[in-house]
Amino acid sequence: MNKLLLWITLLSLSLTAEAMSVEDIGSVLKQSLKGIETEEFHGMMKKHVVQMRFMNEDGQWIDESFANVSDEIIPAEITMLDVHHFVDEMVSVNQKNGYLTDFLSTIDNRYPQLQEKLHREGGEILPDVLAYAYVLNNMTIVMANDWHLIESMYLTWKRVRKETNLLEHVGLFERVKVYSVEGPIKKIIQFHKEEELEKRYLKAMLPINIYQAVLFDFYLGNSENARSGLILAKYNPAGREAKGLLDNLYAQWSPNSEAIVLGIPNAEQWADLYGIWNLSFVSHYHNFPYVMAKLVIPQQANHYGKSGEYIYNRAISLYIHAHFSLLGRLDGERYLANAMDWFNEDLYMDMGKASLKSAKAYRKRTESLRSGEIDAVSAHKLSRTH
Repeated sequence: MNKLLLWITLLSLSLTAEAMSVEDIGSVLKQSLKGIETEEFHGMMKKHVVQMRFMNEDGQWIDESFANVSDEIIPAEITMLDVHHFVDEMVSVNQKNGYLTDFLSTIDNRYPQLQEKLHREGGEILPDVLAYAYVLNNMTIVMANDWHLIESMYLTWKRVRKETNLLEHVGLFERVKVYSVEGPIKKIIQFHKEEELEKRYLKAMLPINIYQAVLFDFYLGNSENARSGLILAKYNPAGREAKGLLDNLYAQWSPNSEAIVLGIPNAEQWADLYGIWNLSFVSHYHNFPYVMAKLVIPQQANHYGKSGEYIYNRAISLYIHAHFSLLGRLDGERYLANAMDWFNEDLYMDMGKASLKSAKAYRKRTESLRSGEIDAVSAHKLSRTH
């Protein structure tokens, strides 16, 4: 059986099963790698770093600080077995999100139009998405562990945007999004330099960032995901909804003094809710597999035991993706996502319904914690069983 036939057979089985799972998605991703050699995958990763303007076409890093961690971003000795293990790690981590697994297990729409596009284009696009996810995960890791790299990233893109007039060629929503994400990034750099935090860091900005997407969901007609976002935004860091649930409401440094930990009520389930809510929101993009990558990479999704750091990683990965996407438009046909049109309205609306159901469950459990009706251990168990 040739590669294409294997790909179509497995994909069809996954999308026509009675219930879909995270494992099914992982199997499809692995199948898309059939026939991809290490050198080819390495080239895909390099292409994405070039697109971000951190490396030139000759493979030279633009900034010495990134050159010093080059093997951590694009490992020279990577094998396809490593890539398969990366997919396994994504599957393992995302299986822990009960809101996501609940959605996948209950959908009864096989999205035939999307399935057709997957049959036709998935063999080329999905390996490229995986290469991007691999790079994005590695970049988020190195930046989360060294704020100097966050500063280098910020300065690089500030220069590139000026040289290319990048923001003059995008819509208002995307321009606002870049600046609304860049504000927290600049604050992160400031806090590290001054070795002092603002205790109410992101108390207002995080809800504002969520409200931007809420307004867009309402505009697109997905009121259920918009309502989910309103619930998510209500439980903001250092806000009144956190009182009585946290010993420390305010921003603080992580144990290694690198990440910023936010005081979010019932943070583990809040982060899981953020994941399904934002996955729903970004499913309206024509190239949503690339956009979803920033939410499912292990460095972002594996927040368990450290959920207060979720938004710190989120700020980094979102800032990276925003520039990856915008700079990709300048690259035309070289950026595969530019030619994609995978938007499926049924999927977008179905995810919105699941998101709102999840938001209501989060709110109920969080308020039950506040009232003492259940304890934290019980809430944690409920999050795994819905």
